Amino acid sequence: MIYTDVHTHSGVPRPECANERRIVSLRFPAEASLPATPFSVGVHPWDAGSVPPEEIPGGLARFAVENRAVAIGECGLDRLCGVPFSRQLAVFEAQAGLAETLSLPLIIHAVRAASDVALLHRRINPSSVWIVHGFRGKPHQAEELLSEGIYLSVGQHFNPRLPEVLPCSCMLVESDTSPVPLVGIYDAVARAWGMERDGLAGCVEGVFNTVFAHARSDAG
Repeated sequence: MIYTDVHTHSGVPRPECANERRIVSLRFPAEASLPATPFSVGVHPWDAGSVPPEEIPGGLARFAVENRAVAIGECGLDRLCGVPFSRQLAVFEAQAGLAETLSLPLIIHAVRAASDVALLHRRINPSSVWIVHGFRGKPHQAEELLSEGIYLSVGQHFNPRLPEVLPCSCMLVESDTSPVPLVGIYDAVARAWGMERDGLAGCVEGVFNTVFAHARSDAG
């Protein structure tokens, strides 16, 4: 069974789960060392103050294309960080446009900004897939995002009521920066959703293969 990790900041395989498939997240422009696995790259909202929106279709696009990134991000909106929200918004929209241009999924960091992301998705109406990573929000926030066709990725921490509204067909699983082995995260998520671990892994693998169809040969 393959355990899929859609968003991690660790480039080192975990010995507890050697049969995992991971997408490593790189923060542009600080992290330029390419991992051995498929990767995403984007300007984190915490870094949006130091990267002008005009740099997105230039430097970030070149890095993504030349090094065959499988997704753009993580990027997004964070109402708790010190970067002005208007600047975060401009940098995020530029990356949403880049994902659309390159036909790549967009991996999103959203802190107290679920409604903002849903509204932007409605306005932009992208053909590329959007994924909110590390979702910890309330069920009504999940429903708002799901109604826009946005996928949600869950990790070690999530709202205990999330299984009431998030079907496996719209869900991915991640480790992010957690020290917990990926298989342990799958165990916790599977219990919460009332599934067997391998059943969850199979479901997530199917979602991954749909969302990252262009990357399957590289990420397999």
